[in-house]
Amino acid sequence: MFTYDTNNLIREGDIALVYENMFLTKQIKIKRGDKYQTNHGLINHDSLIDFEQYGTKVYTTNKRHFVHILRPSTDLYTRSLS
Repeated sequence: MFTYDTNNLIREGDIALVYENMFLTKQIKIKRGDKYQTNHGLINHDSLIDFEQYGTKVYTTNKRHFVHILRPSTDLYTRSLS
């Protein structure tokens, strides 16, 4: 269903899942210049592209909260739709 590089780096144009907690997982499309607003701060897409790997703990801009950026599997992708 999804095709990604074998080096596991987050690339522009990828669909990624932002795992905030066990009740909140959102899917986002990674684009330069975009930001994702969590309940506790911002995640800049530019800081992810070609730098971070899937499964990495990423801190928000205020450094007080973190999320996990996950590669979508069919199971995780389906859960994020609800």
